Amino acid sequence: MFGPLARSTYIEGMADDPYAIKVIKEAHETGGVFGGDWHSDLSFLEQPPAGSLLNAVQVPPYGGDTL
Repeated sequence: MFGPLARSTYIEGMADDPYAIKVIKEAHETGGVFGGDWHSDLSFLEQPPAGSLLNAVQVPPYGGDTL
């Protein structure tokens, strides 16, 4: 319905699903976050994807929002 899935040529997908990228930051890690500012995934491509999806599997009790 939406067309084929797009795979990132910059970040390797997960072994069991090459179209999915694991975005993880452990509580002990400091510094910036993956894609920390507002962005649109792969918008620089000649034919960028129409959208992307973030699926939160595990979220901390506070500080884990994606606003």
